[in-house]
Amino acid sequence: MIKTQVADATQEERLMDSLQFLIYARCFHGQIELINDLIQTGETLEGMNEDVRELLHQLEVTPDDEVQMQYDNLFFIPGPCYAPPYVSFYLDLAKEGQNAAVHSLSGCYERFGFLDYAHGTGVRHDHIGTVFMFLHYLLQRSVEAESETIREEAEAMYEVMLEDYLRPMFGDFEKEVSTRMIRGFYRDLVQSAHLLIEDEV
Repeated sequence: MIKTQVADATQEERLMDSLQFLIYARCFHGQIELINDLIQTGETLEGMNEDVRELLHQLEVTPDDEVQMQYDNLFFIPGPCYAPPYVSFYLDLAKEGQNAAVHSLSGCYERFGFLDYAHGTGVRHDHIGTVFMFLHYLLQRSVEAESETIREEAEAMYEVMLEDYLRPMFGDFEKEVSTRMIRGFYRDLVQSAHLLIEDEV
């Protein structure tokens, strides 16, 4: 369960939420082998959101080549099911030019020391996988913070990412994916991710 007010969450809850964001980030970046390694340990599943556990089970029983084909068809041009995996494509901010959201997110990343990771992905900074990874990073930072100020700043940015970037666009993104892909792991991934970020306490 994702805490809308992360400051109200216990350290254990924040760590679990962080792990769940990491799983989604890896999947949105197509890094399925890393998730499979995680599944093999088994110990990470305890206490995890039921929807996430079901998703991991689905990934475990779906052949790797099928998962890769879905990923390529959905997130790469000229895939037959292409749905742009970019936050700015679905935000009103895109009307000002999609670079506005990219630059805005880059500034957020730089402020929190995340820009090098974003550069290293080789994709635009508003890629959904990168934004999910940033949420994972912010929750980790809030847990490991050496001062109250650092913790509060990380928690505040976490809220900004959810309220200003992900929640306003994710419904349209899910609709785009569901229209183009009738069934499959990645369709379920997007639907599950939407439930996760909309979950309120």
